[in-house]
Amino acid sequence: MATSETVGASTARSNVVVLVVLRIVGALLLLGMAYIHFHLYATGYYLTAVGVPFIINAVLGLLGAIALAVVPNRMLAIMSTLGSLLSLGTLAALLISIYGSLFGYHETLSAPLLKSTFAVESAGVVVLAVLAVLAARRFGMWQLTGGRR
Repeated sequence: MATSETVGASTARSNVVVLVVLRIVGALLLLGMAYIHFHLYATGYYLTAVGVPFIINAVLGLLGAIALAVVPNRMLAIMSTLGSLLSLGTLAALLISIYGSLFGYHETLSAPLLKSTFAVESAGVVVLAVLAVLAARRFGMWQLTGGRR
């Protein structure tokens, strides 16, 4: 028969597993976003008004993925919030360029990797936002001293 201590330990262990899985998936989504933008830049978008922003996005996505993978737990909520905001901003820029104009550039619905980009960025927003909330609950949002609550 399970005691309250074993149930509590099992729950704590499963919570840690969820955080680790979300951290890995979030880092992979940021890496995917970075790859997509670098690939599009390399295949011709460097000639457009969004070329430089694509490279900036690729670099920030790569740095964000690395940071998310190595940041200490006490800073996980902050880093995942920043990653979610990066994905959200990138998704917003995509939608603006489709339904309006971004830096004078108008994207079409038949653009290469459009569906993949939308899926990766949308998933990044959600996964990293959930990670931010769970990490803030577990480790605290601004706890930079290293202790646990």
